Amino acid sequence: MLLKLLKYDFRAMWKSFSLIWGAAMALSLVHGVVYSLRPMPFYSSGVTVMSIVSTVLSITLTAMFVIVLVFIIRRFEKGLLGDEGYLMHTLPVRPWQLVLSKLICALAVIIISVAVSFLVLILMIPVDWYEILYLPYLWDFLRWTLSHPDLLAYLAELCLVVLSCLVLGISILYLSMAIGHLFHRRRTLMGVAAFIGLYILINIYSTWVADIAIFRMESHAGLLASAAVVLLPAAVCLAAVCWILEHRLDLE
Repeated sequence: MLLKLLKYDFRAMWKSFSLIWGAAMALSLVHGVVYSLRPMPFYSSGVTVMSIVSTVLSITLTAMFVIVLVFIIRRFEKGLLGDEGYLMHTLPVRPWQLVLSKLICALAVIIISVAVSFLVLILMIPVDWYEILYLPYLWDFLRWTLSHPDLLAYLAELCLVVLSCLVLGISILYLSMAIGHLFHRRRTLMGVAAFIGLYILINIYSTWVADIAIFRMESHAGLLASAAVVLLPAAVCLAAVCWILEHRLDLE
């Protein structure tokens, strides 16, 4: 059933972001074409067009991440606390499956948007990939990297820490909205107050853990411990969200 929930959430994600992702890619390609034509006689006009495209592209990327935040909030609020909640909570699924589906979709939309941003930066300035891929020092670097699996492990662990931080941030956001929904009036204001309170508590927790930490961040144990330290409050927040959805939810 979780796969069906994910399919539903990912379909909503695609409907919301296919246009802006496509627009960002198209604008980056236009920028790359204009950039490649700079030596032409209409160089001054090309510079003007390129500056316009760059401005529009910057606005598009900024809007994309604003939409990401709005999407994460709206999918959880509308899907589990709003009108769709009447349908979702009648399905033969546990609350944790509903929350996990929203969480995975939120992580996916963040990761894809970041990947699109990096791809846009690459496409903005056209390069000769054939020439780059056949540079001797590039292959020497790749061989050196593959011969040091410890470095690859560090990169994987660093990605795990970043992913854990994203999970924690989304979990705090979900719990804040769930707490705010417990009130019959001023739910948005109560949700914001809950978010501020949870943020302060997480900072106190982080400071306390940092004071007693015995692992160095430069070690594998330190990175894994950091991920565990971040995921612990995230798990608590998600458990609290599931408990509220199951025992205290009011969809009036």
